[in-house]
Amino acid sequence: MRVEITEAVWIEESEYHVAARIASRLQADLELDVHSTELALALIERIRRLEAELRDLKARSPSP
Repeated sequence: MRVEITEAVWIEESEYHVAARIASRLQADLELDVHSTELALALIERIRRLEAELRDLKARSPSP
């Protein structure tokens, strides 16, 4: 099952709880408003995906 956070960001239901916890911490620790929190979550997810892509590319490239 997928849960829509915003029009552009879809996450699996199991990841929703993690995202909610992260959002709560961001709001409390950094005093972010809802829109800033949404942006921060989107950027965190983008970084996570880019890191995974980089790991995949490194795993496929031959070692020197």
